[in-house]
Amino acid sequence: MYGIGGVGIRAYELYRRLKDRHDITLLCKKYPGARDAEIEGLRHIFAGTESSSLTVTLLSYAFHSSRFVRKYGGEYDVIIEEFSPGIPTLLGFYKKRPVVLQIQGYTGNKYFEKYNPFFSGILYVFERFLPLFYEDYIIVSEETGKPHQLTSTKQY
Repeated sequence: MYGIGGVGIRAYELYRRLKDRHDITLLCKKYPGARDAEIEGLRHIFAGTESSSLTVTLLSYAFHSSRFVRKYGGEYDVIIEEFSPGIPTLLGFYKKRPVVLQIQGYTGNKYFEKYNPFFSGILYVFERFLPLFYEDYIIVSEETGKPHQLTSTKQY
């Protein structure tokens, strides 16, 4: 699964580079007109509900993608989740296959500069504590892992 914005672009580039050596399926946020298909050699499955509300779209994606993994996750060797506090899938509790949390950034207190206090507080807490429910991580730098003191040595 991959996120939105810069995170989604970076993740897509990683998967595009790995597609010749691995069979990769991307579980993506649904948007108007999105259809499941192979695009640029990557299988795309779109989950969620189309909505004009970003909050509804993200929460719908979190629910539907989590449901997809719980139903079909056993068909995959490894599940890599692009971490986004705004899309709480709670896949750290899924134990039928390895779930690796990929963290590409850390926002921390900057949420409070960007959003109202209620949403900022939720995003801050999710960002701080949800990674603790995962056993394996991919981090783009040691700096990104510091807030969570992430240490994962497994290789897939």
